[in-house]
Amino acid sequence: MEKNYPSAILFVDDDEATNFINRIIVFNAGYKGDVLNFKDSELAFDYLVGITSDFLPQHQSDTTYLVFLDLQMPQFNGWSFLNRYLTLPESKRRRFKFVVLSSSIDPDDKSRAMQYRDVIHFVSKPLRQEKVHEVLEMFEVGRRA
Repeated sequence: MEKNYPSAILFVDDDEATNFINRIIVFNAGYKGDVLNFKDSELAFDYLVGITSDFLPQHQSDTTYLVFLDLQMPQFNGWSFLNRYLTLPESKRRRFKFVVLSSSIDPDDKSRAMQYRDVIHFVSKPLRQEKVHEVLEMFEVGRRA
C-alpha cells in the first residue's frame, strides 16, 4: 500500500544553509518526492498560488504540498505568509498543509500558529529525522498536533 505522503515538500526559510540541511534530513528520512527550497518567502508564496518562473517547476492541480515555514524572515514573515494564504480560495488551500519550523521558544508563537487550520504542527529547530517521520504520518492520516 502506497503512503499518502505529500507530492512535494517546500522549505521557506531565509537561511540558505538551513534549507540545504533540511533538504538532506528529509531525504535521509526516506522521503522520495520533490523538495523545493525558498529563501525568498514572497517567491515561495507566488509559487504556492501558481505563479511560476522559468526556474521553478509547474505544479499540477492534484499535487499536495507540505510547507515547512519559518516565522522570522525579513519583510514577508511567516505570519504574513499564513495570513495572505487565508485569502486564497478553498480550491487552492486544500492542497497545502503547513509545519511551522521555528527557533522560537515562545509558547504564544506555538499557540498562535496552531490557530491556523492548515498548520498541522509546530516544530522547533533544528529539524530532525524523527520529526520528519512524525509530520509525514500526520499528513498521511490528516491529523494535527
